[in-house]
Amino acid sequence: MERWIGKRTAVEIYSANVTSEVVVNGFTNHELAEPIALEAGNEYWIGYQIAATGSYPSTVDAGPMVQGKGGWMYFNNAWQQLTDISSTLNYNWVIRGLLDPLVGVEWLSFDPNAGTVEPEQQATSLVLVDGSNLELGQYQANIVVRSNAGEDIFVPITINVVPPAFDVVFNVIDNNGDPVEGAVITLDGLTNNAGDYIFADFIAGTYSYEVEKAAYLPVSGYVIVVDQDVFITVTLIPEDADIFSLDVVVIDEFDNPVDGAYFLLENFGGHFSDEQGEISLQVVAGTYNFDVFKHGFVSQSGQVVIVDQDVSLVITLTYLRYSVNIITDPETGGTVTGAGEYYHGQTVNVAAQPADFHTFVHWTENDEVVSENDEYSFEIFGHRNLTAHFQINTYQVIATAEPVTGGSVAGSGIYEHGTLVTVTAIPAPSYEFLHWMEDGQVIEGAEATYSFNIEGDRTLVAVFSLVTRTLTLIKTGEGITNPEAGEHVYPHGTSVTLTATNSGMWVFKHWIVGSQNIPSNSFNVIMNSDITVNAVFQDVTSVGEPETLAGIVVYPNPASGRFFVKTNRAFSNGLIRVIDVVGNIVFAKNIESYSPAQVIELNAASLSKGLYFITITSENGVQTTSFVISR
Repeated sequence: MERWIGKRTAVEIYSANVTSEVVVNGFTNHELAEPIALEAGNEYWIGYQIAATGSYPSTVDAGPMVQGKGGWMYFNNAWQQLTDISSTLNYNWVIRGLLDPLVGVEWLSFDPNAGTVEPEQQATSLVLVDGSNLELGQYQANIVVRSNAGEDIFVPITINVVPPAFDVVFNVIDNNGDPVEGAVITLDGLTNNAGDYIFADFIAGTYSYEVEKAAYLPVSGYVIVVDQDVFITVTLIPEDADIFSLDVVVIDEFDNPVDGAYFLLENFGGHFSDEQGEISLQVVAGTYNFDVFKHGFVSQSGQVVIVDQDVSLVITLTYLRYSVNIITDPETGGTVTGAGEYYHGQTVNVAAQPADFHTFVHWTENDEVVSENDEYSFEIFGHRNLTAHFQINTYQVIATAEPVTGGSVAGSGIYEHGTLVTVTAIPAPSYEFLHWMEDGQVIEGAEATYSFNIEGDRTLVAVFSLVTRTLTLIKTGEGITNPEAGEHVYPHGTSVTLTATNSGMWVFKHWIVGSQNIPSNSFNVIMNSDITVNAVFQDVTSVGEPETLAGIVVYPNPASGRFFVKTNRAFSNGLIRVIDVVGNIVFAKNIESYSPAQVIELNAASLSKGLYFITITSENGVQTTSFVISR
C-alpha cells in the first residue's frame, strides 16, 4: 500500500507490505502505526500493488468510473485510466482511505465519525463541541464530508470560548433589618434602576459597589466573584440614627500591617485594608460576625459587638506555612541545605554541595529542571519537593598508537572516578610494543596491558617499533658485493637486493644461503628473520688444468670467428661468461638448461686478439678453461 502527495510524478510518503493482513473476498484494513498529518493544498492518493500468479485479484465497483479519481492504473510503464485501456472497463477500484477528523482538533468530535451512506439514503452524525480545556478565544474548524459521487461538502464551525459569568445579588436592609426598597446600586460603574438589586453576567473578579437612597447614609464596598453567584447584604443607616465607628487594623504575625485584606462584615458588605492595614466603617449597635481573607494567609473569623461607643478591632493573620523537602540523587552524591518550613512569600535559599569526586548537575521538581545553579533561591507560595542531582566525575581516556601502522590500542572511553581502567597495546605484524607515554614522558613499568584507577583525564600513547633483522654478509674470495661484507640491520620485511661483481681474476661463483647455492650474481632476500649469506668468488687463474679442462671443451681453439663450447655435465639455470686476462667480463649469457649432447655456439667477431677464459657457473659449481682469439 502506497501513498503519494500529488499524482503520477508525486512523492511517496508511506508504504507498507500488507500481505499478512489480506482478507480474501473482503476489505483488508490497514491502520497506520503513526498518523500522517494532511496539509492543505495537496492531493493525497492511495493505491496498492499486487503480485499475482493468475486471475485478477483487484476488486472494482459497478461503475461508472469517476474521471480523474478512482480508475488509475500503472499499465505498460505508464499511468492510465481504466477506460483508456478499454472502454468496457468503466469501473472504480475499491480502495477507501479513512481520515481521522480529530487530528489537531481536540475539541471537535462526531458520533458516529465514519460510515457509508447508501444511494437515496440519509445518515445523521452528531457534532460534539467540548471547550472545557480550551483557553479563551475563538476557534475554527472545517468539517469535510468526502464523497466519491460528487463534490465534497464543507461545513465551517466557529466557537468562541468565553469565561463563565455569574450573578451578583444585593440584599439591602435598614438598621432594624427591614428590607429597603428603591435604593440605587452601582456595581463596577454599572448603575441599575432604583430597586433593581440583581446584576447579571459578571465574570470572576473584584468589583466596587455603591448603594444610595435619600434619607440614608450612602455605603460602599467591594464584592469578590469567584466561581458562583454572589449574595451580599448591605445596611443603609438612616441619617438620624445613632452611628458608631468600627476601626479595624489587620496585621500579620510579625506585627506588620497587611494591605489588601478583605474584611467581610455581616450586613455591612466587604472592604479592603489600606497600606496601613486599616479599615474604617460606620455601623450601628449590634453583634456582627466577620471574616478576613487574604491570599497567603490563614483566613480568620470572629465576632464584634457594638454597644454605645466606637470600637477598635485588631485582627492578626497568620501566614500559610509550606514545607520544602529536598532529596539527593544519588543519595551519596552530595549534601543539601535549606529544607524546612517557610511562610507564604518568604525567600527560600537552598544549596547543594557535591561529595568528593562528584559534580552538581541541577535541581528538579516533578521531573522538570528548575535551576542549574547549586545555590537556588525562590519565593515560596506552596509546598516544594526538590531533588538535587549529582553525578560522579567522569574522565576521558584517549589511547592512540604511534606510529598508527605500528599496532592498535583498546581501552579508550569515558569512565567514572575510581574505575579500574585497562588499556591494551596490540602490535601489528612486524612491530613490537616498546612503552606507554603520557605528556611526552615514558610511563615506567607500564606493560602492553596497563591498568590503573582513573582520577582524571588521561591521554596515552602506545609506542611501537618495527622489528629489525640482521643480514650477515660473508665474502669468500676478493670479489665485490653490495652491500659490503659485514652486518647490516633492516626493518622486518625489508626486501634487500644482493649483488656480486667480479674483481680482477676473481669471478663470482655462487651465493650460499643455508644449504642452498644460488648461482645468480644478483638476488633479493626478504628480511623476515636474521639471515647469513656467503658470497663465493673463485680465482680463475688458480683453477687446476686437469680438473677444469676435463669437463669443458672449446673448439676451434684458437678461434677467429664462430667457436663452440661443450661440457660433460648437465645443468639448469647456468651462466656462461667470457673473461679477458684483466678480469673484465666481455660476454655473459644465462642458460636455462643444458645436456651433454648440446653445443653452445659463441661468436668471437667482436673480441680482440688475445687470451680469454670461459666459465660456466651452475649447480655443479664453476667450470673454467682458456682459449685464444687469433686474427
